[in-house]
Amino acid sequence: MKTNTQRIYDFYQHYVQQHGIQAGWSSLDYALRLYDLSSSFTHQSWIEFTSILDIGSGEGHFKDFLRTKQQFNGYYTGIEVMPEFHKSALAKYGADAQARFIYDEFLAHDFGTTKFDWGFSLGSLSVLQPNQAKYDEVFCKKMRLLVNYGITIYLNDAQLTRALPLQNVKHLATHNIDDFVHMLRQNFSSAVIEIHRLLPVAPQGVVIHVRFV
Repeated sequence: MKTNTQRIYDFYQHYVQQHGIQAGWSSLDYALRLYDLSSSFTHQSWIEFTSILDIGSGEGHFKDFLRTKQQFNGYYTGIEVMPEFHKSALAKYGADAQARFIYDEFLAHDFGTTKFDWGFSLGSLSVLQPNQAKYDEVFCKKMRLLVNYGITIYLNDAQLTRALPLQNVKHLATHNIDDFVHMLRQNFSSAVIEIHRLLPVAPQGVVIHVRFV
C-alpha cells in the first residue's frame, strides 16, 4: 500500500499557514504535552530501552526531549518524508552519534532486519489517506513487525475535532477512536491498550499506547 506523499506536503504547507509551527505542532506547549504523555506509559522502560523508532520525526525535537526528560541513552531512529524537516533535524541533531535521521516514506522504506524496542507515530496518521481505515491497519501492522515491545500512536478524535477550527485544515485525518481501537484488538488480540487525552491543551488529541505480549 502506498502513501499519498503529496497530501502530506499540502497538509503541512496549509497547516503552517493557518496555525504556525512549533516542533511540527501548533504550539510548543502542545508538543511538550504530547511528548510527555507519549513517553510516560507504564510499560515503557526508558532505563532498559536500547532503541526507538520515531515515524514522522519532523525536526527531531522528540529525540531531544527523550534525552533530557526521560534520560534515554539508546539509539534513536527518525524517519521523515518532508525534506525541510529532515534537513532541519540533521542540522540540529546530526552530530548525535546515537541517532539516525532517514529521509523516506515509512511504508516504502526497507528497514532490513532492524528491530526497535518501541515505535512512535506522533502525527503520521493525522494526514488523510485514500482508504484511511485500511491504511491505518497496514501502517500499524508494519509498526508491529519492527518493534520488540510496543507502539504509541497519536490521533485526532473525529467527534471533538468537528467543533474546532482544525476541521478546516486541508487533508486533516480524524478518527473514530473506538473503531481504531477495535482494529488494534482484532489484529493484536493479546495486547495491552491504554488511551489518554491531551487535556487541557488539545481535547481532540488522543494518545494510544499498545504493549504487545
